[in-house]
Amino acid sequence: MRNDLQNQYEKCWQSAINTMLDNHLDLASTDKESGYIRTTENTGAVILKGDWAYKVQVSVKFSYLPADPRANPPTPGSVEKLRIQAAGTVAETKNGRLKHYLKGYDTEVLQNLFQDLQAKLGPR
Repeated sequence: MRNDLQNQYEKCWQSAINTMLDNHLDLASTDKESGYIRTTENTGAVILKGDWAYKVQVSVKFSYLPADPRANPPTPGSVEKLRIQAAGTVAETKNGRLKHYLKGYDTEVLQNLFQDLQAKLGPR
């Protein structure tokens, strides 16, 4: 997290939300207090032919230290870092039955999101 943004959790949070939406990912759940964002399983990221289907789901977690107004002197909250995971699954169905199913990580989606977030929130 860029030094000038470490004490601006609201701005960091909104930048992460906007990045997900800018990358055409629909949000499934967000919990600002815990710093967690999860997208729906997106089926439009990669289009496969035939009986194969692909979907990716992204999770984002802020590493955030809340403010401590009781400390002497009081300490402001700060954002330390952001963790991103892009989990992908590919499946083949034939006549309505599952034939193959593979689960892993989507490094391409992860890299795109990382670059977008790095440009907005990372060191300059």
